[in-house]
Amino acid sequence: RMNGQLKRAYLFVGFQTPGTGHRDNAALDVMATILGAGRSSRLPLRLRDELGAVSSVGASSWQYEDVGMFEIRAVCDPLNLEMSTRELFVELERLRHFGPTESEMERARRILLSGQAFDLEEVLGQANTLAAYEADGSYRDYDEELAELLAVSAEDVSRVLDRYLQKDRANILEYVPWGFDGPPSAPEMRDHLDAILV
Repeated sequence: RMNGQLKRAYLFVGFQTPGTGHRDNAALDVMATILGAGRSSRLPLRLRDELGAVSSVGASSWQYEDVGMFEIRAVCDPLNLEMSTRELFVELERLRHFGPTESEMERARRILLSGQAFDLEEVLGQANTLAAYEADGSYRDYDEELAELLAVSAEDVSRVLDRYLQKDRANILEYVPWGFDGPPSAPEMRDHLDAILV
C-alpha cells in the first residue's frame, strides 16, 4: 500500500504471465479484452455501471522478453476500495466457472483485429509495427500472432484464467489518500482478501 495527496483510490492487481513468444499470450490478450476493453466489457459493466463502485476499470496483458504481466486497474472512492477489490475477484470467478460467451469472443476478436488494422493504416504505422516485430525476432511473426488470435477459443480463455489468474498469485497495490485505514502489510492484505472473498 502507498499513500499520497489523493482524493481517489487507485487499485492495481497483477498476475505474472509468460514472456514474448509463448503460446498462451493470444488467449491472455483475448481475456484482457473480454474483461476490460471498452464500456461493454465485463469489469466496467459490473463494477462501474451496475454497482457504481469505480469510476474506471480496465485490464491489459503485457509481454516482455522473459516475463509477462496481466494487469487489472481501477479508480474508485476510497470507501469503495474493499467492494471494488472483492467484486473484481468475483467477476474473475464468474468467468472461471461459466466461461466467456460466444458474443464476448466475437467482440474481443473484432477489437483486437481493428486495433491491429488501425496500426497499419498509414505507412509510418506499418514501418513501426514491422520494425518492432523484427526487433523481437522476425516481421513474419506478425502474421503468426494474427492467426493465433483468430484461433483462440473460449476453452483457451478458461484455461489461461485457471493457469495464471489465481487469487494466491495476485500482486495487489493500493495507492490511497493519507489517513486511509486498512491492512498495511502483505500478509495482512492476504488475510483481508481471503476474508472479503468468503
